[in-house]
Amino acid sequence: MKTRQGYYSEQTRNESYKITMADSNSTEKQYNKIINCFTLHDGWTMQEIEAKTGIAVHIVSARLNELRKDEIIMTDTERRKNPVTGRPNIVWKLHPTKFSGQLELF
Repeated sequence: MKTRQGYYSEQTRNESYKITMADSNSTEKQYNKIINCFTLHDGWTMQEIEAKTGIAVHIVSARLNELRKDEIIMTDTERRKNPVTGRPNIVWKLHPTKFSGQLELF
């Protein structure tokens, strides 16, 4: 019997997902790492956060989406040119009235 096309790549993806989800704190660690970037300097693009934290840009995007939904970060009309692509990128900033500057410890 012939294996259908894409089967092995799907299995690899599924195994990778299981490994990632086994570390249940990985999302929280990424979330806190990104928040800490904002406490160092207000105003980051996704690519700048990726360079600073070492977290892949697609994961940074997901964490920024969570932060935006929680109203911890916001954006305005500011854009910064990406040095690699030359395209304008959104600059994200801490929401001044929603974030106290302290992460929850417990």
